[in-house]
Amino acid sequence: MREAFADHPGVAAARDHIRYSAECGPLRLLLCDTLLPGSDGGRMDEERRAWLAGALEDERPTLVAMHHPPISTGIAEFDAIGLPAGDRDALAGLLRGRAHVLRVAAGHIHRVIASAIGRVPVVVAPSAWRQAALDLRAGAPIVLGDDPPGYLLHVLTDDGALATHAVAV
Repeated sequence: MREAFADHPGVAAARDHIRYSAECGPLRLLLCDTLLPGSDGGRMDEERRAWLAGALEDERPTLVAMHHPPISTGIAEFDAIGLPAGDRDALAGLLRGRAHVLRVAAGHIHRVIASAIGRVPVVVAPSAWRQAALDLRAGAPIVLGDDPPGYLLHVLTDDGALATHAVAV
């Protein structure tokens, strides 16, 4: 990921992850790299949260994006390789009361899921490849099914709300 964004002025590289900001018209995008090198799991540790806290001092309408959803999904095998509960709790505290954060968008799960963290709506994107089958039984294996690929489209509406559309392709 560093190579893809190496020349972008909004990229700030840490020792093992990047942070990225971009202006999308009146909407600001903050990308928080949650990937752990060599692992399927993620982190939103103190260093990453400190960067996000500083970036959120600017109170423009903001979409925060990350790979690992900052929520429990109810899919045990994905939750086991998601963000640790302590990281999710700390992030919830950081986001609480920041009305300018309109949405947190994530991926990793290969299916659309909606929830919230710190009273901020969270949406998990479908995969542009294959979708994970929904199996909420503890210990159920992750199975990628044949549902169509998709993506999320976020639109800042005239009234300042952020509408998120799940689009199958």
